[in-house]
Amino acid sequence: MMFRTLLIATSLLLGSCGYHLVGHGDGAGVIPADVRTVSLQATNEVAKTLMPGLERHFLRQSGESYELVATGKTVDSERHAAIRLEQASESFVPSAFDSTGVATQYRLTISGNIRVYRGGKVIWDSGLISEAGDVFVTGGPSGVEASRSRIQRDLRKQWAGRAWSRLSSGF
Repeated sequence: MMFRTLLIATSLLLGSCGYHLVGHGDGAGVIPADVRTVSLQATNEVAKTLMPGLERHFLRQSGESYELVATGKTVDSERHAAIRLEQASESFVPSAFDSTGVATQYRLTISGNIRVYRGGKVIWDSGLISEAGDVFVTGGPSGVEASRSRIQRDLRKQWAGRAWSRLSSGF
């Protein structure tokens, strides 16, 4: 009997705080339902390399909810949301060495956060989104660069997918 009372009390607490509603409002994830236009904005060069993947997700999965517009286009500010990719960075650092101190493995990390702005105010922040992968040293410098390029491309796709998931779920 005590367990049942505790279970009901816990359910009521979670329900009353709104926890179950996060990301499941009337809009498309974190984008309010009354928004009609959305612009995607990159704040640095790394962000610009990540933006095409995120834009593909928007075009493919946002449906008829809103129109994706170019930054700088005149829009009704009350019905517009700006999605900014901020603090984007990419690092490529040695992570393993052989007995002579020569790097045998590198770690490529891509990270950044997304903020949704409406009327100049932040209405949502994704927190840090990060993807990482390893590049192994094989075949000399050209082999390392080829592996790096392939892993970089894959990590950018993964990053965009994770960013879209957070935007569309609200978490």
